[in-house]
Amino acid sequence: MMPTVCIGLVLLGPVARAERAAVLIDINDGAVIYAVNGVRPSYPASLTKLMTLYLLFEALQAGRCSISTEFPVSAAAAAQPKVRLGLNAGEKISVNDAIDALIITSANDVAVVVAEALEGSVDQFAAKMNAKAVALGLHQTVFRNPNGLPDPGQITTARDMALLGRALFDHYPNYFERFKSLSFEFKDRQRMTHNNFLLSYDGARGLKTGFTCNAGYNLVASAERNGRHILGVILGEASASARDARMASLMNVAFKSKTRRLFKLNEFPLTADQGANEAPNKEMIATACIDPEHTDKPQIVSNWSIEFGVEVDERTALGRAETFIQTHQKLLNGEQPMLIPRWTRKIIYRVGVTALEKDNAISTCLAVRTEKNHCIVRSPMAGNFQMEKAHRILEAIARRDKQLKN
Repeated sequence: MMPTVCIGLVLLGPVARAERAAVLIDINDGAVIYAVNGVRPSYPASLTKLMTLYLLFEALQAGRCSISTEFPVSAAAAAQPKVRLGLNAGEKISVNDAIDALIITSANDVAVVVAEALEGSVDQFAAKMNAKAVALGLHQTVFRNPNGLPDPGQITTARDMALLGRALFDHYPNYFERFKSLSFEFKDRQRMTHNNFLLSYDGARGLKTGFTCNAGYNLVASAERNGRHILGVILGEASASARDARMASLMNVAFKSKTRRLFKLNEFPLTADQGANEAPNKEMIATACIDPEHTDKPQIVSNWSIEFGVEVDERTALGRAETFIQTHQKLLNGEQPMLIPRWTRKIIYRVGVTALEKDNAISTCLAVRTEKNHCIVRSPMAGNFQMEKAHRILEAIARRDKQLKN
């Protein structure tokens, strides 16, 4: 539930634990105009790529590479899980395309390419990320990888992400403009942004979204209206639509009223009511991601979903789901690819999209359903039943494989 705001935006006192972290600042002077759970530890997910981009911009400014420099793609980079640009080992990608891929499609493979090109390895790059975090005053942030894939030691706060967003604006204003990009072409294919806030909010200037199961739905966004430039951070929302709606609501109030400057970012109070004493969120607060390699728990589906196809290969199935999302992004909002393993003498994958609102799921299915294209809408209860069934199948296969090895 959104906090009640009467006159401008005000710093909240002690908050309910359900309240997700949020910070709004005036990007020009760093004044905080709204904060709740601002120093509560959270998982950054793909917001991590903001630091990867910061270090890439730093390398460009220092002359260590140019916009046309081509970085090699290693086998490790090519093997990164979704979301990917789809690079193959042995290929090369230009710095220009790498910037677009990180900002627009949040490509995990490209983040590793950049890390290896700039520092030789992911571990060395993570060390550089952490050194830069200290230098910028990100006191509660620890990086473990360049792309934000889950790692229990990789944490941040809304306050730290606001600092990083402002540092990108202050230190690399020319490159900051690239966060507004909506699409880019790579290998004769147009790649579209996943950032619905950038697409839908008047005056939005972009930055970055992020999602993992434990992190929830994250967003760092900036917007400019009537000469005012505000940067906002939201961490841990339960859906992309809720995240975007909350950011829009907070920014609307900030733009329409005379907002009070509470304090500067570097004077942020490390108090209990801002979440400093809380451990990183361990709950599965958003729609979970299915992972056939780790089947100790069935997926929890908390939103509506649709199913529209079957594939015999996991990677092909995932690619089909991601392509569907990109093709129908005007219909979808807050979507995530969904694969449901099924056993028919071998594993096949039913392909779908989850993390949808009911009306959106129904309208999407009606829009894409034809005589040749089927589409099924599933409620959260039906989705959970399917996931539990898939979990049992995977467990049975794992037991069988273990017996065969013995």
